[in-house]
Amino acid sequence: MEFLLIFFLLLVCAFEFINGFHDTANAVAPVIYTNSLSPRKSVMIAAFFNFLGVAIGGTAVAMGIIHLLPIDHIIWEPTGYGIAVISALLLSSIIWNFGTWYLAIPASSSHTLIGSILWVSIVMWWLGGELPHWNKAIDIVKSLFLSPIIGFGLAFGGMWAVHHITKDTSIFGHPGVFHNRHPKHGIQYALVATSAFVSYAHGSNDGQKWVGLMMLILVILAPGHFVVDTVPAWVIAVISLSLGLGTMIGWRRIVVTLGEKIGKHKLSYAQATVASLMTAITIESASTVWLPVSTTHIMSSGVAGTMGFEYGKEGLDFNTMKHIGMAWVLTLPITVIMSGTIFYILQLVLL
Repeated sequence: MEFLLIFFLLLVCAFEFINGFHDTANAVAPVIYTNSLSPRKSVMIAAFFNFLGVAIGGTAVAMGIIHLLPIDHIIWEPTGYGIAVISALLLSSIIWNFGTWYLAIPASSSHTLIGSILWVSIVMWWLGGELPHWNKAIDIVKSLFLSPIIGFGLAFGGMWAVHHITKDTSIFGHPGVFHNRHPKHGIQYALVATSAFVSYAHGSNDGQKWVGLMMLILVILAPGHFVVDTVPAWVIAVISLSLGLGTMIGWRRIVVTLGEKIGKHKLSYAQATVASLMTAITIESASTVWLPVSTTHIMSSGVAGTMGFEYGKEGLDFNTMKHIGMAWVLTLPITVIMSGTIFYILQLVLL
């Protein structure tokens, strides 16, 4: 049992490592793309503020998602049943997240995990378990689909405000990707601050989910030592470290996508700042009502909102937007099919 526990905890770390390719890379993309900080410094700051977000923000979002599963029912079933649940959630999430990263498509780990949890819950109910928490599930799905639209609108309005407030036209300039030209100090500080804000917001919302998943594993495989609503500091530290390492390795694909492929024009300093700020505000607003959202899709839609304001619909790269939109729409049904199938087969084999 100790081997299985360690194996599944390592799988969560592996998923968080891949998640770092996506979500944390989105948080640092604007500050790296604009040469405000080096990738290494950006990732270190992101890792710290992710840790801070989870540590200070609590775990209400995480527990709300994890409790979509009938925890008591799983614990009272044979151990093989719990192993089937954990395996289904992890395998479907890892396969989808790695695949979308490889194709350089910003996809949502939140959609991935929630889709997996929802369908495993439904299959468990179909097999004679408890009825899923439908009202909470509906609220979560609504938040996942509405938040990118809100992010787009806020970023669009934010660009309007910047144009009417600032007299410094240099904020509308942009560097060539990965060149050594830095923005002016005031702009640089704003970009670093908003990037840190996004990382904190990610930790207080997105980052919590994987803390909750790790606790679920601990509760199922070591029920005498852990309860799901108590989160040890080492769990938060391990999740934050995995996110940071994943971002350090896989940031480049997502940075290029956000900086140069969502629109037909390169991202300006003003756009990067506004997109980051509005992403953080949208995520934090969701966290106050304990609803999960996707950092990836809010940031992508925020960048699209700034491009839409600056250049109109002609400024958007609809080919990239189509791929992001497809990932947004398809993640839930695909992970639903994968997780449900994996769980059904494994529970037949293990019980």
